[in-house]
Amino acid sequence: MPKRKPQPEEFDVADFLRESDDDLKSALHSLLRPPEKNPPTKLVPGPNLDGTPNLDPPPNLLPDWPSRASTAREQVDAPVPSPQSPAPNLDPGLNLIAAQTRRFAIREMREPQDAHTRAEQHVYECLWQNAHPYDPESRSITIGFGELAKLVGLSESNARINLRNLIAKLALEEIAEYNCERSVGRTYRVFSEAEVLRRRREAGLVWFMRRTLAVVFVDPATGQPLLQRKSAHKLVPGTKLGAGTG
Repeated sequence: MPKRKPQPEEFDVADFLRESDDDLKSALHSLLRPPEKNPPTKLVPGPNLDGTPNLDPPPNLLPDWPSRASTAREQVDAPVPSPQSPAPNLDPGLNLIAAQTRRFAIREMREPQDAHTRAEQHVYECLWQNAHPYDPESRSITIGFGELAKLVGLSESNARINLRNLIAKLALEEIAEYNCERSVGRTYRVFSEAEVLRRRREAGLVWFMRRTLAVVFVDPATGQPLLQRKSAHKLVPGTKLGAGTG
């Protein structure tokens, strides 16, 4: 048969305390007392204060970061002079003055195409080849701006501009206006090359200047153009500037 464990005897704390000495009672009371939730914090006062806690850090722990940060920021923001980049020169100099006073070469016309742009010469040749005989010195053709643009392979506006330039340079002449009722275009007289030379020399259009995108007749003494735009739709030959036109 297994032996039963002896049951512990009941322990009476009160009787034990009554029979114990005072030191043991104090120790047991301190052990059995529940701990306080928020024990008071005991602050040790600093040596320089009278009864008040010293919470300031020691003097040697205060950094000098504000002055150093501002100094570093000033160094970053300050412009750094570059010894290799010279100061800007606002003086236009001789090159700019020379470019402003540049003049294109003035040449004497030998053949009619000398005073034509490439597009003007192309329009003149297409009109001459498709025109009908008018007299020994010229041919005639009736054509509108839309049909002319298709013939020369240009836009209508460019075809119109080159046509008017040829009229101003005395290579063409308009002899009949547009007939709106019959939907008939303008009629032009296209002069032969020999007749173009004669007409231009008679009008004093001999010297020309080939600019970037244009060829103009000029006064050889002054370099000023001799043709002026009378209106937005027609170019007419002018005279020399000394005779009263600009």
